[in-house]
Amino acid sequence: VGAVPPGVGMAHICACIFFGITQWDICYVDPTDSLDQGVSVQCHQEPEGRVAVNWLSRYDPALHASPGRPESKYLASLYFTVATLSTVGYGDVTPTSDTERIYAVFLALLGAMVFALCIGSISSLANQGNHTESLLQTSNHAFSDFLTFNHIPRTLAAKAKRQHAHLTKLATHLVHPCMDELPRHTRN
Repeated sequence: VGAVPPGVGMAHICACIFFGITQWDICYVDPTDSLDQGVSVQCHQEPEGRVAVNWLSRYDPALHASPGRPESKYLASLYFTVATLSTVGYGDVTPTSDTERIYAVFLALLGAMVFALCIGSISSLANQGNHTESLLQTSNHAFSDFLTFNHIPRTLAAKAKRQHAHLTKLATHLVHPCMDELPRHTRN
């Protein structure tokens, strides 16, 4: 069995936490309060004459009321988590309590940070490639300038340039000063 990709593991953990909030942060509201307009409701801690409300009861009341179907409840939590982490936020799942809102803000910020980290890593890789290419070009120009400045004969200069090109292709990550790449007898 292979390892779980980090993004999948993070989404799973966040989905489990989001579902767990429905279990330990119970918000009781008066049945006369309007719950379908997405407005805030006054949460009470005492259940007397009130109904329990959370994001799941507003998203899918039948699923919330069913004692079973944990896989469907997990999928609803995962759906919310992925929509929030990816900053899509479809709006069909809305947090009800302050705890749910705080968690939704945390997920949105976490998604933004992961996105920024990915963009930064890609940018760094692209910049690293440009830097290596720049060093190679600088080395090639310096080597050509050396040959021209010292009036090296064309045939010897062509051989030296081929040697230089061969060495830089072998180890593009190591660009040495041009004189160090020549054989000792050519440098003298």
